[in-house]
Amino acid sequence: MADNLVFMEKFNSKYLSKEDILKLYNKLSDNGRIPLKNFENLQKMLYRTNYMMKCGNSYRKATREEYVNGAYGVYSEKESILDAYKTKYIDIVLDYILKGFTYDKDINAKKLIEVYEYMFTDNFVSDLSVIMSAEPFVFNRCESKYEEYTKDILTLLKRELDPDYGTNYERTTFKIVAKMLKTKNYIPTQSQFKCINIEYSKLKKHRTELDKELITFAQKVISTVKVDDSYTEMLVNIANQAVSKNFLTEKQKNVLVAFNLDKYMSSRGISVGSESNKLGNNLNDSVYEDIQLSQDEIDELPSFDTFNTGGI
Repeated sequence: MADNLVFMEKFNSKYLSKEDILKLYNKLSDNGRIPLKNFENLQKMLYRTNYMMKCGNSYRKATREEYVNGAYGVYSEKESILDAYKTKYIDIVLDYILKGFTYDKDINAKKLIEVYEYMFTDNFVSDLSVIMSAEPFVFNRCESKYEEYTKDILTLLKRELDPDYGTNYERTTFKIVAKMLKTKNYIPTQSQFKCINIEYSKLKKHRTELDKELITFAQKVISTVKVDDSYTEMLVNIANQAVSKNFLTEKQKNVLVAFNLDKYMSSRGISVGSESNKLGNNLNDSVYEDIQLSQDEIDELPSFDTFNTGGI
């Protein structure tokens, strides 16, 4: 039986030997009668996953609706059922049994040996019953009000952060954001949310109000442009955000400024009138040939609901 165990074929630990792990495995498994699946289940039960909601400068348990809808501010945190240090080293020992190694690099040799020896005792058996009977997480039932969604914020940050030339913190956040979007996981961990929230707060802090000329132009775009493809849908959404939120990112502003409304109206037989609808001197005679956006970039532009004026 032991020869079929992963750790017997491949093992890596500075402080425990393969024989140490085999001795403990035989003790806990009743010489192989208890399947490894039970060890996997125990490892999962060492922590309870709680879902929290950031509200202003405080936080509370999230509601089920906030969790299901991916409301911005919801994050997960792991709560140790036993003492934190004890849980950490039980987890490491279970890694050795199940995989033959651990990803945890922060290991105190004395504590590891102490917990390893404790796992042979009746105290560990008693603690197993504590783990098995731990109460599950219960969602909050309070009234909930939210206007932002994590998916929208992740999409915004993916476009705004520089993965190559940003600060180390910005590059780290970009990797977190990109992975979450790729896996469609919109509930960050506590540490991931901290990174995301810092970068999003910086972005909101540096936003500037739009001038009246651009707002007026946006209103004309909304009343004139017919949504009939992905570009015009994007354009109208940006114009709506300009009018309703009085804020655009630099790329969104460039898209709006570059649009030639006069040319658009003329091409569709709409009377331009005596007053030009061009915005300043930034436009040429094309309608939107100068907009160099790929379909992926169009898809990544946030909707006009991405920002709100409230605090996080």
